[in-house]
Amino acid sequence: MKYGAVCSPELSTPDGFPTPEGFDLKLDIFHCLRPQTVRVSMFLGNHTTRRFTDQHLDRLLGILLRDGPAEMIIQSGEAADAQTAVNQLGQVIGYIDSHRDTLFAYELGNEPDVTDPTKLDPREARRRRLTAVQQIRLQFPKSGHPNLLLAISMPSQNDRDGSYFNAFVHDDPANPDNLGDMLLGGPSNLNTPDLVTVHCFGYDTLNPNDGNEPYLLINRVRGVSQAINIKVTEAGIHTVLTPSRRASLYVQFAESINANGGAGTDGGVVDSVCFHGLPEIGDADYNLSQGIAVQIGQRDATEHSGSAMLTTAVGDGSGAVTPSGPRTAGDETELVAIPAAGQGFIGWRVDGTFEGWRNPRKILMNNDHAVVAFFAPQPSFSDMPSDPAVVVAIRELATRGIVRGYGDGTFGPNDPVLRAQIAAFICRSMPGGGNPGDRSSGPNIGQQWDDEDHGNPFSDRNGVDDALWRNVGTLAFYGVAHGYPDSTFDPTGQVLRVQTISLITRAMVTKGYWVQATADDTSIYPNVPASSGHRLDLATYARNAGDLPGRPRQQSWAEWSDPAPRGWLVQVLWQALESFWRQTCAP
Repeated sequence: MKYGAVCSPELSTPDGFPTPEGFDLKLDIFHCLRPQTVRVSMFLGNHTTRRFTDQHLDRLLGILLRDGPAEMIIQSGEAADAQTAVNQLGQVIGYIDSHRDTLFAYELGNEPDVTDPTKLDPREARRRRLTAVQQIRLQFPKSGHPNLLLAISMPSQNDRDGSYFNAFVHDDPANPDNLGDMLLGGPSNLNTPDLVTVHCFGYDTLNPNDGNEPYLLINRVRGVSQAINIKVTEAGIHTVLTPSRRASLYVQFAESINANGGAGTDGGVVDSVCFHGLPEIGDADYNLSQGIAVQIGQRDATEHSGSAMLTTAVGDGSGAVTPSGPRTAGDETELVAIPAAGQGFIGWRVDGTFEGWRNPRKILMNNDHAVVAFFAPQPSFSDMPSDPAVVVAIRELATRGIVRGYGDGTFGPNDPVLRAQIAAFICRSMPGGGNPGDRSSGPNIGQQWDDEDHGNPFSDRNGVDDALWRNVGTLAFYGVAHGYPDSTFDPTGQVLRVQTISLITRAMVTKGYWVQATADDTSIYPNVPASSGHRLDLATYARNAGDLPGRPRQQSWAEWSDPAPRGWLVQVLWQALESFWRQTCAP
């Protein structure tokens, strides 16, 4: 079973598009689910304009791919006619084709049910969806788009006798539409979807023992076709429950769908479920909180009750952390790290595992937890640039000891970076070891690559000091630094901007924080030539960390082969580290 979530736009905002802060919050919660699927409400509230950009999709996909092969369900506009559905798919088909390592399901329609008398009657809903399948397959044939499946949303809710469902699925004997029964046409029939989606949304419980509609609907689909694949694209409980209770019911529901205690094992298999939903403004009833997402991510079907002990302490540096003491089991508690004067907060360790630096952050009290907050002196420099994003990056990395200034109190944001120097920056930012599952350390907390000595395979030290030369050797050991064919590295040469992206990307992939792109996306910084050898690293960086500073990915990047200045390098390194560590979830 693949677990995931619904990602909807923020319809309460003036234009209905995701805000940067709102989308970051969605990613924070999404990361906690350990997801393999996501359902994107691409055209919700607007039939002509997509709500999520390629960059939004890349950042979702970057999280999905961390646990292996992924899928993405793209929702068309609700009750859209066939031509509109074709036009909507045309807006995303380029993205689908450029990500062949991901399975995409294009979901036609959204809840063509009887909950609202203004919605389409079942025959018209059926005709629109099957006609859309037919037209899409003519315009976008399977042979040219092998990773694209077509899905039809099934009627949902308030249909206890199944009359709406039957009218939607089957031909009308008195007035046939010549499209054939929806699920029985076979794979060669242009009108037959590859799979169907169902909504299990708005119920007070998803308990498999109460015989509620979610199981009736799934069984109705299975009763029509024993071969059709099924995806649950909205599963949500409206009743206000503790995070632990709601999460346990969600996990039980997902585990029961294909079991005898739930909808049974006869017929089509449910292979994924998306819970509703990633936080959106104005939809608090169904939002997934971090606590719910963490428990689902642990696949924990236990409802926790009683009390749990939260023990907090300060590790390195000076500061405070609140709260502490006994908490109600199953509740979420917000942790706050408060640095002392002249100090900066650099991260959490929860039950011995480094858990990033989001502050404040929430922790689900499903067990006793021991939390340590780490602080460090915050350096200041006399030549900080005017760009606030660069200032933040310099301050945060300098506090963690990843970058350092000069003896005269300056940082030199416009100075070029030597190849040996970037090796040091990366080694100081990567926790020790090459095991992606090792989370005992974090940047400047515990062992680092900077502490390791693997020798050095290159022949041209050129006066570089011991520490920098050791760092170059470490990057070579982990396959991050490749050097030149003649076994040289040119440690005192200036590192180019595009080389910076490759080195950072390879380190993040080696640590298991990112997944390497396997196919080039020619829309990303299209002027960077394939002969440079950096295009896959560019695609990987953009997918996981977003656009390069001040350079949208669809534009040419004129400076790609220029030497990288220190301020710019620090910003792209901080952006990369933030993409993983700011989202990391406590248990």
